[in-house]
Parts: sequence; C-alpha cells; structure tokens
Amino acid sequence: MSNETPTPRLSTRPPKPSWYEALFPGLPDDPNHPAQIALRSYALSLTLSLGPSLLPFVLALISGRKGRKHHAKSLKHVLQRELGPNGFAFAITVAVSGGSLLQRVWEMLEDVGADAEDAPRAFGSPDRETRRGASFLDRNEIYRSLCKWVSAQNVSSSTKAFTTNLISSTVAILLLQGRRRSAPPLKTVNIPLTMPIDTNTTKSGPSPTLDLTLLLLIRAVDATIQSAVFKSSETYWSKAETIDILGADGEVLVSHAGTAESQKAKEAETAWRQKMTTRIDAFIFWACSARCAYWLAAF
Repeated sequence: MSNETPTPRLSTRPPKPSWYEALFPGLPDDPNHPAQIALRSYALSLTLSLGPSLLPFVLALISGRKGRKHHAKSLKHVLQRELGPNGFAFAITVAVSGGSLLQRVWEMLEDVGADAEDAPRAFGSPDRETRRGASFLDRNEIYRSLCKWVSAQNVSSSTKAFTTNLISSTVAILLLQGRRRSAPPLKTVNIPLTMPIDTNTTKSGPSPTLDLTLLLLIRAVDATIQSAVFKSSETYWSKAETIDILGADGEVLVSHAGTAESQKAKEAETAWRQKMTTRIDAFIFWACSARCAYWLAAF
C-alpha cells in the first residue's frame, strides 16, 4: 500500500448573488432581459416616488403628532396613487421595459416565420395525429400568417428599437395623463356679480407637460449613457477574450479562444455589465425623478 497523502482541494467561494437574484432565483442572467429591466425600473422609480411621499408620515409618527385618522386616510391615498396603474413607478416601468419586451416578441415572430418558410411542416403535419399534438398557436392560421408576414418585412434592429420604444412610451404617457385626469377637481366658490374664473389657469403647480418631459428625459439619458459605457468597454473585453501567444514568425502557439480564461472573461463582462446597468439606472432615475424635478420647478 502506498502512503500517498491526498491532495487538498481548492474550494472557491461562489460569488454573492445580487438582491434580485436572491428574491427571484429563476430570473435569467441577461441584464437586458425584459424581466430584469422591469424589476430594476419598478424598484428604483417606486423608491424615488414613494420615499419622499412617506417622509411626512414617518416624521409625524416619530414626533407623536395627533390626528392619526387623518394621517391614515392620507397614507391610504398616497399608496393608492403611487402603487396604482396610473402611478409614476408603473408608467416608467412600462416605458422602459415595454420596449424591450415588444422587441423580444418581434424577434420571436421573425424566428418562427423564418423556420416556417424553411420547413413548411414546422407548424404541424396534415395528418390528424401530428395536429393533435401541436399547440394551439401552431394550428392557428392567423398566427402563422402573422409570423410569415413579420419575417418577410426584414426590418432593421434600429427600426425595431425605435418602433417598440415609441409604442411603450406612448402607453406610459397615456397612463400618466390618466393619473392627471383622475385627480380631484379644486373646489370653487361662486361670487355674485363677478365673472367666473377658470381654476385650471389660476392653480399653482407643476407644468402639465412635466410628466412627458421626465419620461422622454429618462429614456434618452439612460440609453445614451449605457450605449457610451458599453461601447467603450467592448474593445477591452474583446481583447481579453482573444489573447493568443504568438511565435517568432507570427504563428499562433497557444490560443485562448474557448479556454477557461476566455470563459472567465465572459463571466466578468456579464457581471460588470449587470453592475454598471444597475448603477446607471439608479443615477438616471435619481436625477430625473419627479420629486427632483418638482423641487427644481419651484425655483
């Protein structure tokens, strides 16, 4: 028997998951997935819109002021306003993640339509047994025609991004305008022998186009900064993945393409993109939040 000592195994500590990975372990790792974009957008915008609104209630609770019934009624109104479908957080989430979701659906329809053109039997065979096993969408003539039509258009990626973001931003604007229309009207008092005064022209408050300006500003600044940051990093990460050891005559002696070093570089790139996307979203939502704009408009 040989007295060989077992070699100790090197244990590497797994990376600490982010907060959304801990809450939702089934989320994909892609930071540009619509689910991750929606989760980040809603969390950030809700924090920025609901946090300042809850500050007076927290101060009243700490100071021990009277009027708990009045505070409870006001708190209920604030929660209904911010958590409802017409709230600022939900509208921003629709604008930011809706475009990505529509673009994914568009690309899926193109892929299905291309597969249907390459293989006519991809949607099911005429025989009964195959049609019974096919899904409802595979047997739907409207769905098949839509996929083939979308695939035949051959739309560029920039046009798809513009169209989908335009649709999602329009829906978000309608939600914000619905919130403004649902606001309770101001009480008016009729004074005898005087002309009626339009309260809409005399009331003090933010501009009626402030929500639209904030929405467009958030989308534009967020897209611009992320595009600039990721574009500048593509050169570095591409070099890290394609480093080869060359000989004296220029021949490749050792190639790192597909090796463990290349895999680690890709994992590091994914982690870096997730971190930068979260930080950029947080900064943009903080700078363009409604409360910050309201404070600036007051001056």
